[in-house]
Amino acid sequence: MISLVSDPVQRRNFLLSALAGLTAAHPLGKAAGAAMAAGRDDRRSAAPGVFGYREVPSTSFQILPQWERVLGCMRNDGPQLARCSLNVADCDRTAETAWHRLIGEAMPLPPRQRADFVNRYFNRWPYRLDQDLYGVSEYWASPIEFLGHSGDCEDYSIAKFFALRQLGLGNERLRVIILLDSQRNVGHAVLAFYDDREIYILDSLSDEVLPHWHYPHYKPQYSMNETTRWTHLPA
Repeated sequence: MISLVSDPVQRRNFLLSALAGLTAAHPLGKAAGAAMAAGRDDRRSAAPGVFGYREVPSTSFQILPQWERVLGCMRNDGPQLARCSLNVADCDRTAETAWHRLIGEAMPLPPRQRADFVNRYFNRWPYRLDQDLYGVSEYWASPIEFLGHSGDCEDYSIAKFFALRQLGLGNERLRVIILLDSQRNVGHAVLAFYDDREIYILDSLSDEVLPHWHYPHYKPQYSMNETTRWTHLPA
């Protein structure tokens, strides 16, 4: 289950909270926060981005504790996964062996094809609810947890994010996006991959990696990579 902010009052409070944490490094974001606090929608505060929405950045993850937990897991698991990806003899668990196989097969490919391969690879895992796996309504799994138990849509996106990071794609080229699928009226999550000219979407619902404009029914709420989160505002 994805944590969406659907109630209008809660949505406004979320945006105010998101914008309040902006630092001096993001003066446009600070201007947007001030405009919203004053009851205005200053649409000059951010340029259009993924899915045609405007984006306000922040370096604070305080309102995303699930993502902070995943980042902490990867600080612990990352060195072991890197060793395992180079030498299968260093893989201690079945999940690590699966990671080794993924990295080894995808590494020789060009970046765009790596994204295709990673998307198909993880989409083979069965969809499983957090409630069934962890006994809670919302749990964001680390890649090792996903490879061991599978998961739901944000877990696919997180696993793809860190796989592509280990395959050499820069942090600035990737984002996990939490959104509303307006066709199904449900929360969903995807991974965005930014190449030189286009934004591509890695989606657990499709093995095809398509440009973001193929998904006009996707309404992003917030997104993040290892250093930044973004609040998304209608254009």
